[in-house]
Amino acid sequence: MPVVVVLVSLLLLAATQVHANNPNGKTPWALQNSNLQSRLQQWTRDPDGVSREHGVIGSWDLRNVTSLRNVFGFNEKFNADISGWNVSGVTDFSSMFWEASGT
Repeated sequence: MPVVVVLVSLLLLAATQVHANNPNGKTPWALQNSNLQSRLQQWTRDPDGVSREHGVIGSWDLRNVTSLRNVFGFNEKFNADISGWNVSGVTDFSSMFWEASGT
């Protein structure tokens, strides 16, 4: 029984963290290799609008992403906190910030 209580507590803590990062209560995007680039392009065009609808970029769910290859390549506008990303499944970080200026 104590194990169940601990697991439930951890799940509640994780849910609280998601909502702390997303004051609007929206569930962050669950991203995959196939849609990450298009979601980042949307965020680059309208960061406030995307954040209102899908949470701040640092809260996005990247558990199913395996490649961040060239994901920010040549991006002149990106300069956001992504330190909250879970990149434990990523196996390819090559050229992730290739020619990005981050202004």
